[in-house]
Amino acid sequence: MKKEEKKNIFIDELINKMTIEEKIGQMYESTYTNGFITGPEFENDDVIKLIKKGLVGSIIGQYDNEVIYQLQKTAVEETRLHIPLFFANDIIHGCRTIFPIPLALACTWNPKLVENCAAVAAKESRNSGVQLVFSPVADLARDPRWGRVMEGYGEDPYLASKMTRSLIRGYQGKELYNENTVAACVKHYAGYGAVSGGRDYNSVDMSLDTFYNYYLPPFMEATKNDVKMVMTSFNTFNGIPATCNSFLLRDILKKKLKFKGVVISDYTASDELIKHKVCKDEEEVAYKSIMAGLDHEMVSRSYINQLKKFSNDEKILNYINDSVRRILNLKYDLGLFDNPYLGIHIDFEKYWLLPAYLDQAYLAANESITLLENRILPLNKEDHVLFIGPFIDTKRLVGAWAGKVDHNYCKSLIEELANTNYHYDYFKGCEINSDFNTKGLEEKILKNDKIVLLLGEDQWESGENKSKTNLELSDIQYQLLDYVIKFNKPTILLIHAGRPLILSRIKKLYEERKIDAVMYNWFLGTMSSKSIIHTLYGINNPSAKLTMSFPYNVGQIPIYYNHLPTGRPKENGISDDYRTRYLDAPNDALYPFGYGLSYSKFIYKNLILKSEILEKELSFSIEVLNDSSYAGYETIEVYIECMNDIVSRPINELKNFKKLWFLPHETKVVEFVIKRNDLNYVVNSKNHIACGTYGLKVGPNSIDTIVKYFTVK
Repeated sequence: MKKEEKKNIFIDELINKMTIEEKIGQMYESTYTNGFITGPEFENDDVIKLIKKGLVGSIIGQYDNEVIYQLQKTAVEETRLHIPLFFANDIIHGCRTIFPIPLALACTWNPKLVENCAAVAAKESRNSGVQLVFSPVADLARDPRWGRVMEGYGEDPYLASKMTRSLIRGYQGKELYNENTVAACVKHYAGYGAVSGGRDYNSVDMSLDTFYNYYLPPFMEATKNDVKMVMTSFNTFNGIPATCNSFLLRDILKKKLKFKGVVISDYTASDELIKHKVCKDEEEVAYKSIMAGLDHEMVSRSYINQLKKFSNDEKILNYINDSVRRILNLKYDLGLFDNPYLGIHIDFEKYWLLPAYLDQAYLAANESITLLENRILPLNKEDHVLFIGPFIDTKRLVGAWAGKVDHNYCKSLIEELANTNYHYDYFKGCEINSDFNTKGLEEKILKNDKIVLLLGEDQWESGENKSKTNLELSDIQYQLLDYVIKFNKPTILLIHAGRPLILSRIKKLYEERKIDAVMYNWFLGTMSSKSIIHTLYGINNPSAKLTMSFPYNVGQIPIYYNHLPTGRPKENGISDDYRTRYLDAPNDALYPFGYGLSYSKFIYKNLILKSEILEKELSFSIEVLNDSSYAGYETIEVYIECMNDIVSRPINELKNFKKLWFLPHETKVVEFVIKRNDLNYVVNSKNHIACGTYGLKVGPNSIDTIVKYFTVK
């Protein structure tokens, strides 16, 4: 008997044994907040009572393996059908070994590296009792005011799709039934990154073509790669909350994309349907959610409290059976029916922070650091360097949503410097938002050759419910910066942040030669400090490129590279189709999508198309020279521009990229192929390939490209 057939028979027989209450119980995910307790207190706990009745299908957010073991033991030994629980957690960029925040990881433009990071997170998670992780975050994000940009992969659907696929492959591997893999849950479906005003949980209103072309593709990629779960988003989508939006869940996800996994709500999102004013009470919540296609309810209890009332309706009973089948199928694939205790180790910490895992975190951090400006780096080990700023002595450099992080296992910049033989001193100067103090600083500045100034936002100023309208560095930090630059010492600015900040003032200081380099560190995880120091001193050559555009000021937001052209205004009588000008700022980004510097200098030339007509596919090549003595990575980016179509098309659309290692003074001829299907664009909700002229653009970022044209007939 084939494996799939055996599974189907097992699940059919189990469903036939289940009461309607037990079926609905599988559709509930609960929290359990108590520590490890025994005796009457444990027996009388509300969640324990529900588990014993078969009214809990899974548990979210439990970190103690002794508790996980006891909860699983209760489920498999003290219930009628002995159905195991699965345990889920928010493992966004690492379990105990923490990797750079996802937005920074995306800046590596290295899908294989991202896959390897996810594989480490999977091993640490599974061996600490977690079988499912709420990741990847496939939300396209164009608005840095929204704090959750740090959880996703930027503003481009092609790159976000590549990263989403890498995370799923790293988490799930080839087989879920072992101690090295976990099921992945892609989130937040759908449109969450387009919340109005960048305000978390806000409404989303967009055309269907915008949805199909930009916000849906990463989720499509997730379903193609057999992601096991999809989480609904908090927001309304064109007036209807995603959690009860049958267009999103049934029409698109389950029918069009043929998703076979589990659809789960976000935390209490179903209860919030009442606050959205689309449900009057919990009973209506249960009805609308099951009709829309929600399989698993997180924390809210409308299903276990109300859903039985509708079970006499044959259509709803079929929906319930379908949802239960999906949940049991996941548990079967995870091997929980054969070994419900797989990976639940009491000594789980010995599976964390292994040397190979730390090496992977270090490599990821190296490739995530983004060099924005430079005329002085790398530092020389003989330099006498003064490190200043609120980030010099903190271990909190990992970023928000950092799994099961213990900051005691991280090192501050000063602790890491202590392991070197460099000539350095340090002075804090201020906290992130307070305590300005320069007493004794002048003496230290005068004694040193160069200054490294470490500024930014706190790691918890980005993430869920961390929307901001002011994206500038704090006034205190600017006060410290102004104090330092008056001494005219060579100054390097390092910025820690979970989102693009407003750096117009910083850019001006660089242009005025008052600072000499700007390095964007993001939050880099467990190995942050080692990676930062190694990059400053040239042991690592930075190679990251931005995956979100950096605005000149908040008034430009939302700003993104793949915007549509416009017909006006005219400048000096010459039509400028791509701009609608501001009176007080340029229209373009301060730092565009795809931008990032290196200690190497790369020169692009000789873009050659094998043909001027694309039929099935078109081959082309570009010559890239590393015109420097530094070996390093370069990401070659490929864009198209459709010059004429039945609808207005973006000025740039990313279609391919390659990240390659170059030796000093090495030249590579880099070859690409673009296929006809790569030109697809959704028009009126249907796939469409325009015939006519296209611009093919190749370069180091979305602005500085070499362009040639081809025709599609």
